[in-house]
Amino acid sequence: MKTLPAWTAPLRDWQGRALSAVRTHQTKDFLAMATPAAGKTRFALRVVHEYLAKQAAVRVLVVCPTNHLRTQWSDAAGKIGLQLDPALTNEQAAEAPDYHGAVVTYQQVCLAPAVFQRVCQSKKTLLIFDELHHAGDGKNWGKALRSAFEPAVFRLILSGTPFRSDNNPIPFIQYEQGESRADFAYGYTDAIRDSVCRPIVFPSYEGELSWLSEGREHHATFEDGLKFNRQRERLKTALLQDTWLGPVITDAHAQLTRLRKEEQPDAGGLIVCMDQDHARWVADLVARITGTKAEVAVSDDPAASRTIEEFAGHAKQQWLVAVNMVSEGVDIPRLRVGVYGTNVITEMYFRQVVGRFVRMQEGLPKPQRAWLYLPKDPVLVHYAKQIKAERDHVLEDIMPAGQRDLFG
Repeated sequence: MKTLPAWTAPLRDWQGRALSAVRTHQTKDFLAMATPAAGKTRFALRVVHEYLAKQAAVRVLVVCPTNHLRTQWSDAAGKIGLQLDPALTNEQAAEAPDYHGAVVTYQQVCLAPAVFQRVCQSKKTLLIFDELHHAGDGKNWGKALRSAFEPAVFRLILSGTPFRSDNNPIPFIQYEQGESRADFAYGYTDAIRDSVCRPIVFPSYEGELSWLSEGREHHATFEDGLKFNRQRERLKTALLQDTWLGPVITDAHAQLTRLRKEEQPDAGGLIVCMDQDHARWVADLVARITGTKAEVAVSDDPAASRTIEEFAGHAKQQWLVAVNMVSEGVDIPRLRVGVYGTNVITEMYFRQVVGRFVRMQEGLPKPQRAWLYLPKDPVLVHYAKQIKAERDHVLEDIMPAGQRDLFG
């Protein structure tokens, strides 16, 4: 195995406290729940370094949702001297000896759990599960992960949001009243107070919408009370109409332009879309409205990961349009303005999208507000109000009343 350099990277206060909690933990499973953008990767890599340095493990395996995140994990580890193979295949089974470990996807493990089980049995393996709730999409996923990684010496589970057991309890997680129980938790309120995360604002938009369903024409605004299936139809209708989405993009772009001119010249925007066709249509709409080319990252494009990486480092590019690829875990700190253009209305997904905009950056004036533009859908507004309450709770303590007025 490659030489392990000394750890020199600084830890945030919460990361140090979480590390102490891991050190005194009595079981093989530890769930660390930290708000999106708080720095879970750095914390996890510190745990990895300690296990390897003490030879409590001889290798680490990170399991994450997507191939793009495999590369992101490997890059982050490399910056502190940990070499993780981001391209390990099931045919290889184990990484080459000059690596400290590897990064694989949940799907990869579920295709060949026996392969991973054999390696875990033969080599003391530390497991990092990144957003393990992705393994709850079906019973077979849970069974495969339990089979593959039961022999691991320790399993560190990372999540940005609480999640429920529903019908498919996720392996290695403890639940209380159906919700995951964290061994260490660090919330959005704490992160704002510690200047780890930005406070976010949620401009929301009404609309008069018409659509056909089951042979009938329906008319409603977002203020009208509808049954759940009609609410979903109303939301999708809004997101497919340039007469509704156009003004939202116009306002979001105006906000982004102000930010780039007055505060952060490389500030970027993200629009999260329903599907790949919708993303391409939205990119065209952005071009028509703003006169700027929006970059598109969709999963059927083999260059999508490169598109995201280039956008992250390209100050002149203003807008990125994506479906699921950027909703969870992808790190683009310059994102400051977003449009919620998807019909996914789970709280977990909503909070993950919020997490793309709230990572605080050094060298910029505080409070570094972020904006996420929303349909006035009652479910989404409810989630936004919950986050606003978390935000306002800490702003009362750290910010004069006059400045708090900026947040609405």
